[in-house]
Amino acid sequence: MTTTVERGELLYGLEYEGVVHYDVTMRLATIADNIAALEDVGAKSGISITVAMLARAIESIGTIPKRAITAELLIQGLADEEFDGLVELQARIKKKRMRSKHVSPDTGSSHSSLASTGSAKTTSPA
Repeated sequence: MTTTVERGELLYGLEYEGVVHYDVTMRLATIADNIAALEDVGAKSGISITVAMLARAIESIGTIPKRAITAELLIQGLADEEFDGLVELQARIKKKRMRSKHVSPDTGSSHSSLASTGSAKTTSPA
């Protein structure tokens, strides 16, 4: 299985055992990461769940051991501006993985993603 990985840099870094680390490598967060994040932090808040999910998707931060990259480490050690940067890094990964829209040779119509499909709502006359 090929994994899309993106590299980025923390603005202020993350201190771990007396060393500040800046370089981040992240993979695409999965549904399994989301479920595990919910199990790890419970239903505390959306931001706690997101941080826990990002912690699982982060492959490396400098030379910090992967097992040490936890939601707690990120929450306690990162400047608040770093959260937006990590979310943006995840968004770049998703963008790279997104299938480009193309026209179906059979129908002439373009394919749409599951995210953009939904049941049509009908309204009744008043």
